[in-house]
Amino acid sequence: MIFYNVNAVSQVLHGLQEEGYPIDDQAVAMLSPYITQHINRFGKYRLEPGRSPAALDYGVFGLTSGRK
Repeated sequence: MIFYNVNAVSQVLHGLQEEGYPIDDQAVAMLSPYITQHINRFGKYRLEPGRSPAALDYGVFGLTSGRK
């Protein structure tokens, strides 16, 4: 769940950045992929072993020199 949340937030932040919205590093630092509410930890999940996750854009978080 944490990896999924990191990936989803990264995609949203990247999309906002591409649309010209400023990304505040301090606001991003307050985000957490560890959500404890509304998660059915013991629920049924469909796993697809052959499926690869989308590549993360680490530049959104200012971790590369390619950040705007």
